[in-house]
Amino acid sequence: MRSLRGTNRLENERLECHSCETILGDEVRDTYRCPSCGDYVHIYAEDVQTETRIVLLRKRSTEVKVGDLVHLPGRLTKDCHVVLAVNDRGSEVGLALKGYREYKVSKEGGVNIRDGSW
Repeated sequence: MRSLRGTNRLENERLECHSCETILGDEVRDTYRCPSCGDYVHIYAEDVQTETRIVLLRKRSTEVKVGDLVHLPGRLTKDCHVVLAVNDRGSEVGLALKGYREYKVSKEGGVNIRDGSW
């Protein structure tokens, strides 16, 4: 299974497991899952230039669900798009995004999912 380290990220990120109430570090950057409980790690990210503060989950493309809010690569401080459908496209997953089109990402690729702001 490929690492999620290459997924687009912001410079200032704090990683937390809400279930274990633990602050985590680089040890989770391959999966963005808590090593203790397996839940998704919440990523508190800040872009100091735009003063944007968001909370993200990083999922593999195969874990994305209808209704998730996807940030496109290089656009973490911009709008996110609601997933309308998830389609198997062979070696890729096609995410039909409202207000965009189908965004294709490898099945091992990572996707930033908006979970809130702070």
